[in-house]
Amino acid sequence: MSKDFSKYRFKDHTYNKRRLVEAVVKDYLNSHKTITFSELQKVFPAEIQQQTKIGISSIAVIEKVENIPQWLSKKFFDEEITLSDNTKIQIYGGWDVDNIVPFIKRAIQLGYKIEKIGERR
Repeated sequence: MSKDFSKYRFKDHTYNKRRLVEAVVKDYLNSHKTITFSELQKVFPAEIQQQTKIGISSIAVIEKVENIPQWLSKKFFDEEITLSDNTKIQIYGGWDVDNIVPFIKRAIQLGYKIEKIGERR
């Protein structure tokens, strides 16, 4: 199986899958400065990751820093973001051709415009 290098356009910028997720989540946080962790979990639920063709994953789009196991920490962005309830979170960056689709669908439901602009295999 070859790698997927699809690119996406979001707010006049081009992103790969992991950077797209980071940009959408950060944009949402910027527009909802008083959001709590539990509220954010409802916006970007872990079930997004479970809507893939294999249907298994326990990794969330966002996670509390303290709950990220060491062996999985490299899949998350280094930046720690503090929410209004003082919860420190990190954004998951391990996106592939299958699990990015439900994330994009969720982003579109939230009103975001995302366009796939190319892929390279």
